[in-house]
Amino acid sequence: ARTAARTLRTSGRGVVCRLEACTLRRVPDQNGSVRQLSVLQTVGGSRGIAQRRFSFAGSSTRGGREEVDSLEERAFRELRSLGPTAQQLAAEDVLQRTLGVRGGDPRSATVVLGKLARARQSKLACMVLTWLHNSSLQANTFHYGAAVSACEKGSDWRRALDLLREMQRLGLQCNTITCSSAISACEKGGEWVKALQLLRWMTESSIQRNTITFNAAISACEKQGAWTHALHLFSTMAPIRVKADTITYNATLSACGKPGEWIKAFHILDEMKQNMVEVDTITYNAVIGACEKRGEWVLALRLLSTMSKESVQVDTMTCNTTLSACGKFGAWATALQILSQMIDSRVQADTITCNAMITACEKRGEWIKAFEILGWLTGSGIEADHITYNAAISACESRGEWARGIGLLAGMSRSSLQVDGMTYNAAVTACAKDSQWMQVFALLDLMARGGDRPSLIAHQASAVVGRIAGQAAFMSCSEAFVRRDVWRELVGQAHRLYPSQARSWALVSSRALW
Repeated sequence: ARTAARTLRTSGRGVVCRLEACTLRRVPDQNGSVRQLSVLQTVGGSRGIAQRRFSFAGSSTRGGREEVDSLEERAFRELRSLGPTAQQLAAEDVLQRTLGVRGGDPRSATVVLGKLARARQSKLACMVLTWLHNSSLQANTFHYGAAVSACEKGSDWRRALDLLREMQRLGLQCNTITCSSAISACEKGGEWVKALQLLRWMTESSIQRNTITFNAAISACEKQGAWTHALHLFSTMAPIRVKADTITYNATLSACGKPGEWIKAFHILDEMKQNMVEVDTITYNAVIGACEKRGEWVLALRLLSTMSKESVQVDTMTCNTTLSACGKFGAWATALQILSQMIDSRVQADTITCNAMITACEKRGEWIKAFEILGWLTGSGIEADHITYNAAISACESRGEWARGIGLLAGMSRSSLQVDGMTYNAAVTACAKDSQWMQVFALLDLMARGGDRPSLIAHQASAVVGRIAGQAAFMSCSEAFVRRDVWRELVGQAHRLYPSQARSWALVSSRALW
């Protein structure tokens, strides 16, 4: 604020200025040019500190720093306007007309590269480096660091590694920040092997590795399922005195969570608390995910309770993972309690929430509860998917409620949801349990009309064929199935599975293919 006041006093006219709040109008300078300075109001009285720096806009005095800022912004905008198909010659023309008029100030190039990095423009950043070389200007470590940062933000790992190799060729020193950015680019591009190779190269080149470096490498392994490598990297941090932070632990825990290594996840969680590293929602979600993969639903519930005791925020993913763990075991009553707590805590439920709930009910044959949850889902404006209906139809199948299963199948068609083989299989099995053979054959025919392969239909219906074998209803209903190619596959499958009924299958086949 004091700097702003001094600047305005030198301008002389049209100024209203207070130390704690500056209101600035257009101020003509000695040459008649107009400058406008905008300063946000500051708080704290006469000794208050301005919270944001001021900047000049518009035309400015000759040779001032304001002109450099304007040229840098102009270069950035014109480079962006070239689009994704930008060519090197066009980029060099822009840079020559903007930054070149001042002799190619290296500091200006650094600023432009920083702007391109924030905009994730790795290709344009590399073009700026090429222009520096073609203009006989010296590109330094800062230029390359900004370009690698642009590659990192744009997930352009190939260009990032090429820039590191170019730095080596030019004799420029690669530092920790530049290498960490390159590893992060590999992580975002799913190249965990490249990330590990680069980390090893840093060790061989005596480049210091810090927490950010290891975080990027561990995340690269975690995202690609290389959990053993992630654990190895995590274990090497303490011996070289690199401190692990919350991001480090969360990435390692997530790596353990995907294969269901819940014992290792609990050990890491205990270590995290002993080292007094802050735990957050992501931490517990990763450990609960590891428990869910192995069906350890009781441990998942304990972790959920611990989160409440430690005042760690519970989000939708936390509840969904815990519900999924309960669903695999069929603990539908516990799942209902979690859903009630979600509603009370105003945690947003989604389709995954309801799918886990209905799956829990389906495991125990609680088709009535499954229908209630399905109704609540519709009333809450949550969109059901094919997994939702599959679980609900399976719940009906387990209790022989074939008519309700058929109704849900029709509801899927009305909602334009994809009906897959699992859906038909549940509906067919529900009908077969109650000897509803006409419905069975109608569903199989519907599968055929939907474009499913005859062999797939026969595979889905193989369990039903065993119930049909030897029953007179099979003979009387053969005409209901109108697709002869499907009949041929179905009868052939039945003949292989039940050779004792060979004469019946031959007679049925002759009637169906007549």
